[in-house]
Amino acid sequence: MRFYKLYRTVSKKPRFNRIFFQKFLDNLSNINYDYLNRKFLFPKKAKVLRMKNTKTSYFKLTKSENEIMDLMWKENRPLSRSEIIELTPDRTWKPASIHILLNSMLEKKAIEVAGFVQSTKNYARTFIPSVTADAYAIMQVKSSPVFSQDSIPSLVSSLLEEVTSMEILQQLEEMVQNKKKKL
Repeated sequence: MRFYKLYRTVSKKPRFNRIFFQKFLDNLSNINYDYLNRKFLFPKKAKVLRMKNTKTSYFKLTKSENEIMDLMWKENRPLSRSEIIELTPDRTWKPASIHILLNSMLEKKAIEVAGFVQSTKNYARTFIPSVTADAYAIMQVKSSPVFSQDSIPSLVSSLLEEVTSMEILQQLEEMVQNKKKKL
């Protein structure tokens, strides 16, 4: 009798497993394998979509986070945790703290999950910066407590001293003319 009860409880579970397995197989048919690069190509539904037309809120990065962001801006491609560790030999942070740093940057919305890549037997998330280096620098200047409307001329004049190309000066003149028309 005891064996029969055990069999009855176990026999109920395969129904759920069959349904789950069927859904798994349905989703598996959408996944392709790239034999050249040895990685799975997930369907577009699985990718994280970037949010459009949203202002990035202010965030300040720590020294360690800034090192990671500099690497991501320099590489200009999605990087996994292990790639970040490999590409930063002269880092000031410990490799074990990469998880904490990346999760902190995800919370600040400084980076986004770009997708997944196969790393040994497991899959690893890849990350891309959500803001450019220029946008981050502008964000830091605008959020400075000493920044005001009165400080814009001195800021622009100090940046103009660095300009060595006539093309850039023409672009700036066009921007100023367009702003005058809007006002």
